[in-house]
Amino acid sequence: MKLKTFSDKAKTYTFTYDFPDFETARVANNALFGYMIGTYEQSVINTTFEGNGRMVVEYVEDRNINRVFKRICDGFKDYCNQPEE
Repeated sequence: MKLKTFSDKAKTYTFTYDFPDFETARVANNALFGYMIGTYEQSVINTTFEGNGRMVVEYVEDRNINRVFKRICDGFKDYCNQPEE
């Protein structure tokens, strides 16, 4: 599989998602980084956390991929309610 690249005209986008707690935000952040590393030759992504569960992601891409990030994060919305093994 060939990894994607972006053009010299790529823009910086911001994606924000509110999780119920910091732990869930941290785990979802790992998933976003995994997506970017597995998809792009050179991924440009930076995450900051605000409060107890807000994740703010800045990334470089030719197009806005917030829908992809939202779909990934939605998969973790009940993470904090999962029973421990």
